[in-house]
Amino acid sequence: MFMSKKRFVSLVLILSLVIMSGQVSMAMAKDKTDGKSDKKTVVYTAIGDAIALGVGGEYNSVSDPLKGYDDYLVKNLKDKYPQDGIILHNVASRLDTSKDLLKKLMSDKTVIKAVEDADIITVSIGANNLILPVWPIFLDIFAGNISQEAGIAQILGKTKEFQKGADQFKKDWPKIIERLHPKKS
Repeated sequence: MFMSKKRFVSLVLILSLVIMSGQVSMAMAKDKTDGKSDKKTVVYTAIGDAIALGVGGEYNSVSDPLKGYDDYLVKNLKDKYPQDGIILHNVASRLDTSKDLLKKLMSDKTVIKAVEDADIITVSIGANNLILPVWPIFLDIFAGNISQEAGIAQILGKTKEFQKGADQFKKDWPKIIERLHPKKS
């Protein structure tokens, strides 16, 4: 093999993220003071796929198993604004595509409520639009069923599937943004 499996996966994931770059952060100003003090409660909602969920994050211990970017954002907010309360709602799902997220934003009451209550929303979506069609090839490479070179050749042969995933993302993304930030009438 010409590169390690870990490096190969990292490069493919980075490429997928660069291509789909479905990351957005938006802060929606809502003053939620308790009326008695200057303390505010900031509600942060993370939505999207495995990256938003924290998969691939840092494992600390059994009692504190996973740290994704949402955990780090909460920590930074608490460090910067110790007087305020920070509430995290992570309603991400590991295998969601942009189409799955859009459907949840239209019909899943938990996701809709988390978004409605949010002061800060981060979205990570789109990588699965590209990765899921070729995931069985990755599994074959990891299992040693095929060589890395043969796997790359198979992945490169999936351009129609990649394009279909990219087209689906392109169609869904404006609708996702509209659901997150509806226009005022």
